[in-house]
Amino acid sequence: MAEILLRAEGNGFDGGVYDLRAVETVISSYRQIIDKTLPVCLNHKTLTPELRNKVKYEIQIKQGSLEVYTNLVLQHKEDIAALLVSDGGKGITELLAKMIVGIIDLRRKFTDMLEKGVKPTINITNGNYIDNSIHNTGTINNHISINNPRTIIGADNSRASLDRLINGIDGEIISSVEVTNTDNQAKLTHEDKRITGKLKEELPAHIEIVGRLDAVTFSSHRGTIVSGNGRHPITWDDSLRNKVQKFVDVEGILFKARPIIDNRRMKENTIAFHLIDCYNPQLNMSFQ
Repeated sequence: MAEILLRAEGNGFDGGVYDLRAVETVISSYRQIIDKTLPVCLNHKTLTPELRNKVKYEIQIKQGSLEVYTNLVLQHKEDIAALLVSDGGKGITELLAKMIVGIIDLRRKFTDMLEKGVKPTINITNGNYIDNSIHNTGTINNHISINNPRTIIGADNSRASLDRLINGIDGEIISSVEVTNTDNQAKLTHEDKRITGKLKEELPAHIEIVGRLDAVTFSSHRGTIVSGNGRHPITWDDSLRNKVQKFVDVEGILFKARPIIDNRRMKENTIAFHLIDCYNPQLNMSFQ
């Protein structure tokens, strides 16, 4: 099988009249998963319009199932060269399927350990980009071993999209979603909801960080504290909005924050901070 087959089953695809939300959830979530994982496969940071145009979809709705066939065609020398380095010359479609299946397997094993009260550590067994056995993961004690470090990047990049697909599986309208390509196969069911969402742990103690508030988005109450050589993600409640506005891009501000650990994250920014207060120590006062 050259292409990737995604098959969604459920009574939302029965009887010649199909559930619009079910169809939209499957197709849009799957497309977003590909958009997030394809650049990782080819060592690109983002999905460029040129790469997006190389993804070809064929969709069939059969009695009781929705099938999406996906294939990729590379025509440019730079793409082929990247593929030869990353996959030893194998097809990009197979590489993408292996990446998606590997991500699902990794997230399941990661959650298995979290449910046992263990914070997993991920070991790269060889770090060889040519060895793409990324769907073969194993666990020993609190360690998860993988062959290709890009699996971690792909898992974090596609987390929101995969969560949306899994959370759309209600056991009835959508009973299961399966991804298949040659020897690569993974089936998602309602039980996989356990691997979705955030698993946050808010620590009771607070810390103080002196730095500058940068990259602020007031609509989502998010920003970054730049302190020394470090950058720390920060959130705040709407009650602090006016105070935060006073200190955007101002050096030497003291931020009092509570650390929050997202145990599901597999790479950077595992620890973020929630702002409690901030003030300019040079003025020896707090703007209330």
